[in-house]
Amino acid sequence: MTPEVAESIRRAEGRWRAAKREVAVVEGAAYEYVAEAAHFCVEMYFKACLLHWNRDPPKTHDLRQLLAMSLRYEPLWIELEPAMIRLMGFFKESRYADEPMSQDEALEAVEIATRARTLFRAALESPDLFSRHDPPV
Repeated sequence: MTPEVAESIRRAEGRWRAAKREVAVVEGAAYEYVAEAAHFCVEMYFKACLLHWNRDPPKTHDLRQLLAMSLRYEPLWIELEPAMIRLMGFFKESRYADEPMSQDEALEAVEIATRARTLFRAALESPDLFSRHDPPV
């Protein structure tokens, strides 16, 4: 594993843990931060995978773009698309909405990140993946 991949994973894991801690706060939770942290976790895992596949990840927060780039290597990840759209909506809402984010929305954002994290970690730990840089077209 390259240092760049390891750093992306470290950053993703930090935000995932922070989101899980903050969503569990009973009083005064910053649910907007939970959505941002969940989004960042997924974004950094996508970028870790792209780096692992010897692809330069774009400087973007668009999870759909990162997913599209990843499908060449993990075509079954297409199942993530509705969740990525939902998580991007939470991210946008966390930054620009007039109403505060609800606990239920924050919990959903963490659940999405947790499910995606499981897929990313399985892919990054797969021995087959480590030798696969240019899949068949």
